[in-house]
Amino acid sequence: MIRWKRLLLQLLLFLGFFPYPAVVNIGNTLGIQMSDVLVVIIVVLTLPMILQARSAQAFAILVLPIVISLGALAFLNEPGDVGLGLRVSIGAAFSLLILPASGSLMRHARLEWLITPVSTAILIHTMVGLWQYRAFAQGTFPLLGIFQNTSFHNLQDISTTYALYVARPFGLFPEPSAMAAALGPWILFLLWYGLRQGARGRTKALVAAAAGTLLILLSQSVYAIFLLPCALVLLILHRRTSQRRISVLELLAWIVAGFGSFLFPILSAGRLSFSTNGSAQGRATSLIEGVMLPFNSIGTVLFGVGPGQSANALAAQNNGVAAIYSVVVSVFAEGGFIALVAMICVWLMCLRGRPPGYRYVLLFAWVAGIGFTTSYISLDPIWLFLAMMLDLEFESEGPPRNTNFGIGRSRATPDGPGDSAEQGRSVERPGIHAAQRGTSDGSRSSRRSACSRIQHGRDPWEQGSSAC
Repeated sequence: MIRWKRLLLQLLLFLGFFPYPAVVNIGNTLGIQMSDVLVVIIVVLTLPMILQARSAQAFAILVLPIVISLGALAFLNEPGDVGLGLRVSIGAAFSLLILPASGSLMRHARLEWLITPVSTAILIHTMVGLWQYRAFAQGTFPLLGIFQNTSFHNLQDISTTYALYVARPFGLFPEPSAMAAALGPWILFLLWYGLRQGARGRTKALVAAAAGTLLILLSQSVYAIFLLPCALVLLILHRRTSQRRISVLELLAWIVAGFGSFLFPILSAGRLSFSTNGSAQGRATSLIEGVMLPFNSIGTVLFGVGPGQSANALAAQNNGVAAIYSVVVSVFAEGGFIALVAMICVWLMCLRGRPPGYRYVLLFAWVAGIGFTTSYISLDPIWLFLAMMLDLEFESEGPPRNTNFGIGRSRATPDGPGDSAEQGRSVERPGIHAAQRGTSDGSRSSRRSACSRIQHGRDPWEQGSSAC
């Protein structure tokens, strides 16, 4: 059973990073992706298990405001298209279904299970992005036939214009901003994992993190403003809690983060200027207009303008804004304050107890992606990342280190699932050594005292030790 869970989780993670091509397009607004088919299979086969996942609770919390907003649109005589609202509501709920499906698989998953599918997917996107970077310089759009999914904008009609005048690589995603929002939090996760001593596949994780960072820099996405500082914060947090000398891999991570921070303003100088860049101006204006959109009546403040109604509402204002380029702002505009409260509750669910600092960094990077970078709710990687934050136990909540151990593997508790055996074999065991010294001196009482501490759980490294 564990083997099948691992295979399902890894396959879902890998397929979730590839929104193109759609298996089938339903109407003009919903494309069924390969990962969606797998989600339906997982839900059918593991329904009782799904209900136990924290991600299932998050799914219910996020979907409930959509239903309430749709009901308000239908029964409170608010202006809008109820049929459109119903279609958008069904599409949004279907896109969010990956939350409980993946969360149920992550509840008992090992940390290293995620590394291979995520790293491989990011490396594929980077290679395609480098191909695009070269092809756009020649005015061609490679692999155009793959980009078929009605959940996203149609790239077929703008391919020539994009290759000639925009020329920003984005891998196999709908656009550069969507790519950055989808990959950015996972890049930071791979960085955090790669910094952990003794972690399986840490080199693979750091290589993929560096490749993904390069793709985001070449895309000139404004998300790099959040990605690079978060990477530096993770490196600083690791250095503060580590008792080892800096390793070669960690040194390379520092170099990549520092060089990226230097390179990004050079590559994106034009896009960082709100006074001269039309794209940046349009994005900022859409966020402001989206926040102000529901403030027309008490009903719209509480329940929003209704699912799928924001585009028509913006068009009626005739202010030049066609869409809201933010998942968070779109949810608030269409779902009102009840939707905003629901999102905040889900965010808080990711911070259980007293989490270590890097959890705040990862959550901030995720919120920045859906808050300032993309409006595509159908991007599976953002919901896979949320499911990981909710259900995967990938750190110890205990003390970060024990200063009595000195240099070497010195954490008082394992960093993640599957590491306790390796760490337990390599850590010096002071309780055992104390008992052995007492025995050699002829002091049986010292040995009995050491064994008593072990049996009462005072030394977590000595449970089940043969010394007693």
